[in-house]
Amino acid sequence: MMNQTMGTVIRFDHDQIGKVVIGALRELCILMHDVPPPVWADLPDEPRQVLTELIAHLALNPLHHAIDVHQAFLDKKRSEGWSEGTYLDTLSKRHPLVKDWHLLSPKYRMKENLKCTLIKHLLQPVAG
Repeated sequence: MMNQTMGTVIRFDHDQIGKVVIGALRELCILMHDVPPPVWADLPDEPRQVLTELIAHLALNPLHHAIDVHQAFLDKKRSEGWSEGTYLDTLSKRHPLVKDWHLLSPKYRMKENLKCTLIKHLLQPVAG
């Protein structure tokens, strides 16, 4: 969908926001010598859905930060019986991110903070 303009106000749709966020995340990963995610057009369905849900969540909860989003993820996973694991294993419900925010790597926290901050800014209307 194209930018929706209302007079001199520009609003970005969730797909446009996802594309910008993935682009910024790719650049940050390159700077940190991490493997970057695919471009938005090549992003697999599951990570695209997770990012789309994050955008929707932050649209409804603009005061939430990355730490709040992670806590909600952590609460949900733990309530479903998930625990921390060295790698993702859906059969045994083990996940490397099922741990408190302060125990996550600084690189991961930086990427999550970037995503949430950028999304919240892009959700705001922009005067043209």
